[in-house]
Amino acid sequence: MVGGKYFYSVLCSILLLITSQHLYAAQDDFKLVVTQKTVELGKPVWISITTNQQAPSLQTLDFSSLEKQFEVVKDKNEIHHTPKGQQWRIRLYPRRKGLFTLPALHFNQHTSRPINIQVGSPVDSKTGRPFEVDYRISNLEPWIKQQLLVTYTFKHHDSRLVLKPLASPDTAMMVIPLAATTQQQAGVFRHTSGWAIYARKSGKHSIKLPALHYIRDGVITHRFHPAKIDLDIKPLPAYLPGNIPVGKLSLDVIHKPDFILKSRLNSMTLALNGHGIPDSLLPDIRHFFKSHQQLNIYPVETHSQQTATSGVSSQHRYRIPFKATVQGSLSLPAVRLNYFDPVTGKLATIALQPQQTYSVAVWLLFLLLVMFSAASLLITGRLYRWFIPKWQCLRAYRHALQALPDTHTLPQFKSLATRLSLGEGWPGNLSLRQWVARHQPARAEQARQICLQLEAGLYRNGVCDPQKLRAMFKHLCLSRWSILAWSRPFI
Repeated sequence: MVGGKYFYSVLCSILLLITSQHLYAAQDDFKLVVTQKTVELGKPVWISITTNQQAPSLQTLDFSSLEKQFEVVKDKNEIHHTPKGQQWRIRLYPRRKGLFTLPALHFNQHTSRPINIQVGSPVDSKTGRPFEVDYRISNLEPWIKQQLLVTYTFKHHDSRLVLKPLASPDTAMMVIPLAATTQQQAGVFRHTSGWAIYARKSGKHSIKLPALHYIRDGVITHRFHPAKIDLDIKPLPAYLPGNIPVGKLSLDVIHKPDFILKSRLNSMTLALNGHGIPDSLLPDIRHFFKSHQQLNIYPVETHSQQTATSGVSSQHRYRIPFKATVQGSLSLPAVRLNYFDPVTGKLATIALQPQQTYSVAVWLLFLLLVMFSAASLLITGRLYRWFIPKWQCLRAYRHALQALPDTHTLPQFKSLATRLSLGEGWPGNLSLRQWVARHQPARAEQARQICLQLEAGLYRNGVCDPQKLRAMFKHLCLSRWSILAWSRPFI
């Protein structure tokens, strides 16, 4: 009995040894080696795949189990064949942060071991500081031709950052790379870039976008690869034509003449703006501008532009040359456009009402100019005849004020009154009482007091009070022209 137990133990040991040797041999037949198990988001994980078998080729490996969490990059790296087998180095770019497991790969009835990879925040190579990355998809169920935004937002402490989304080779959908935009909030800069996608057909579709490059000092330091996007594209209502724009339209009048000459070339400028609509999908409105009995319309000039920053916006600018064939009020052509609003899911309309302008013949304009010139000359002449006496009167009173400090005798004061008379346009030989009578009632009392002082001095006692007379003359001058109180140096 004891011998039987001993024989059983020896047999189990031999079987375990044989199984272990086969296991190690299998692992040597196919294995994966990871150089680092901790990596930044945007940096690659290098994996070395080796096998001691010459066939089949390692290119037959199925990496589909990795593609949800990693971008498998096999370009620039060829499979090396040696007498000991095959070796292949590939790069895996993680799509987000976290702890991930590389699942086991299968090759020619051999299986590799799972490997854990820790993905952390990306670190800026220039500042040495980590930054956050936010990845968003605006809508997974858009309408046909509706703008779908796929964006990366980088929360960074540096305002100078270059982001470059690569162009997509996908032809089933229209993909437009977006230029980077920068916004500052609470001391942090938010750099955003990505792609705008437009589906051409309804149904379930998948799209694989290229990488977005993070560039510092002209060097690509990080590459961010979005995962494959599965979309469920909704068809437009059946009653809508296939070429209807999807987004939002607006129509603006940039330039319109309100007054034109008959038979002379003029122009009107309109701008058709598409918000969320690329340039190639904007409608053409040139067919609205046709000649009729009042207007001759010539070939319309078109200028197009498109911007792609936080979204795609486009504009068609139309310059419409025309000539008026009649005089009077004219109506420029009206414009009416339909578009599909993806927000409400309904048909919307914009309309530009007929623009009014007025046309006159050249001879009529010339006649109006002659009449206007004659009226202007007549008014100018009358204003001149009214203004010159006023100006001369003002200068006379100013000179009188300037002469007051040097006026001391009665004849000098009498000469000052004569100077004021000449400034008013009155005769220079007026008597004092006639001089008083010429003044307006508001200043007549002041002039009468001056007259009494001068008559008392000239015809009675020959004595005057110069200081009092100077004050009275000054008060009279300032009551006549109050502007002299503050503008005397400039007149």
